[in-house]
Amino acid sequence: MARSTGFRLLADALRQAGVSRVHGTPRALDPEAWRAISKVGLDGAAAATEIGAAFMAIGEALRSGRPSVVALGSRPAVALAGAALAQAREDGVPLVILVEPPGSRPRDALDQDPELGVLVKGMIPVPRPERIGDAVASALHHALSGAPGPVAVIVPRDVLGGQPLAGVPSPERRQTTAPRDKDHA
Repeated sequence: MARSTGFRLLADALRQAGVSRVHGTPRALDPEAWRAISKVGLDGAAAATEIGAAFMAIGEALRSGRPSVVALGSRPAVALAGAALAQAREDGVPLVILVEPPGSRPRDALDQDPELGVLVKGMIPVPRPERIGDAVASALHHALSGAPGPVAVIVPRDVLGGQPLAGVPSPERRQTTAPRDKDHA
């Protein structure tokens, strides 16, 4: 199935590179990507916000000494995580950021390449699905080479099977609600 090929290639590339967890919000990746990540044995660490996901990834990278992966998806999500990414860049924290190219979605009108370029030490585009593995390996290497820091992997929706990297909330996401007062009476 063409749709799952790019997602599975991405998940396989992350696993083969020694990544054990992908941080993000439920909307950061298409549900198919989260399923592929789970199927290859990677953990999906969900945060409520993009900045929370980025700080979780930073914490993991600092703890492990290895690059950590954060899926931000859309360019507005990159803006929301900007403070965390700037901190990672300043502190030399090796991160790999999965993000769509600008204008990938109609509501994503902002071209944030200049802003993203300030927050990362490199940007690696993925032009075709068969280049996903090389891009992931290159990003992980680049995040540690020289002065460590964040590196963006720019993955267009057609590379992942025609679906946007940032999608609808994952069906595996559990809805939780606060108890109502009458439940505590």
